[in-house]
Amino acid sequence: MVKAGDADLNGKVNIVDATCIQMNIAGLSEFSDAQKMVSDVDNNGSVEITDVTLVQKISAEQIENNVELDVPEDPTEPATSEPVYTEDEIEQKGSKAMNDFSVKLLKGSIKDYENTLVSPLSVMYALGMTENGADGNTLKEIENATGMPRSLMKSFLKNYPDYLVNTYDKSTKFYIANSVWYNTSESSAKISPDYIGSVKNDYDAEVFPTIFNQLALENINGWVNEKTDKMIPRILTDIDSNALMYLINAISFDAKWADPYVNEYSSGGRTFPGDVFEGTFTNSNGYTSTVDFMKSEESCYLKDDSAQGFVKQYKYGNYTFAAILPNRGVKLKDYVNSLTGERLTKILNNMSTDSGVVHAHLPKFGVYYSDELSDNLKALGINDAFGGNADFKGMLADKKAASPFISQVLHETTISVTEEGTRAASVTAEVFYGAAPIEEEHYVYLDRPFLYMIINTKTNTPLFIGTVENLPDKIN
Repeated sequence: MVKAGDADLNGKVNIVDATCIQMNIAGLSEFSDAQKMVSDVDNNGSVEITDVTLVQKISAEQIENNVELDVPEDPTEPATSEPVYTEDEIEQKGSKAMNDFSVKLLKGSIKDYENTLVSPLSVMYALGMTENGADGNTLKEIENATGMPRSLMKSFLKNYPDYLVNTYDKSTKFYIANSVWYNTSESSAKISPDYIGSVKNDYDAEVFPTIFNQLALENINGWVNEKTDKMIPRILTDIDSNALMYLINAISFDAKWADPYVNEYSSGGRTFPGDVFEGTFTNSNGYTSTVDFMKSEESCYLKDDSAQGFVKQYKYGNYTFAAILPNRGVKLKDYVNSLTGERLTKILNNMSTDSGVVHAHLPKFGVYYSDELSDNLKALGINDAFGGNADFKGMLADKKAASPFISQVLHETTISVTEEGTRAASVTAEVFYGAAPIEEEHYVYLDRPFLYMIINTKTNTPLFIGTVENLPDKIN
């Protein structure tokens, strides 16, 4: 039995069902016989705008809904069951997969003599929305690359905002936003309301049906600018009028150091040098740059066979900045290529075991990074999704139509590390065409290429991970 108004047949009557009915009325989707039956809420023989109004009132609990219907099964939609995970399993298995994926994504993105910055979380959200419309080998390849079956991916990413929340932390800004923009031109394939409902329910995605023209381009870039707190003003330079859909994830991060750096100290009417000093950074190409360094003493020491590092806390301890400096004679790229998810997890899990003080020097730096990730994701085993073998028919209202495929995966990130704290942002867009007693001291001076991360301390996974190979001379 299904309640009247449950247009997506998922067992609940909510605002998503009203959207599904609106799309059907507008001719943007097709309903099965079962969907037509339950969508005719006023039982007048047709699905109309009055049914949308009734579903909206049911969703808002303005009217009661006691009508249940025995609807026919849809032979084109065989029943499937997905594994169910406990909350602990979701966090543990998801975190392990996130660290594995983070390392693989960075390895595929790093280039000689160039700074790198990727957000594994942002890319995972984009792939998660993609998975909801995938099937067959296309789905399996995405699952293998992310290290999670679709059901676990949905649960982990749906829970992820909860891993970030601390009601006492009013200073940190961290936002995750997802959106789906699909083409409503007459020549474009119609999108399945079930797919739209799934990305809304699973990823809290905003959905924008629109004709892909200049106004749509401005609206997409405006959404990105807003959701990244103006750190990334745009993701698209132009828009393809023949594209089917843009799936976009945006992340913004703005946090203050728990112990900020001070430029200078004043005492007794005298001024003394602070934590910021001018020094030399040796770039990966051998040339040197004059930059501002920030010095501090940290309590968390990172140690690996061929590297060492430190962790600096942001306010309230929800997030940390972790830096890893390869030993002299070890190239940063070679070190990154030697990493595995398991090795990274071990380094991060052992960050508090050493009782020594770390004398740390961190350069002030900013990185803007932009990349098209198709080749990177293909190297991770996602191949079918990018061509004629793609199976994304779950996105389409007409399951007999040719499947769309991913044309581009655009990824842009930016970070600024200063005396006060860190600001960072990321956007991923998929284009579908068609403390303890001190025992010893450590010195970690980041005056040559290093690896860095912004870590979520709840899951011990990177929100951002990148490399600094070169820094420009400071501007006085």
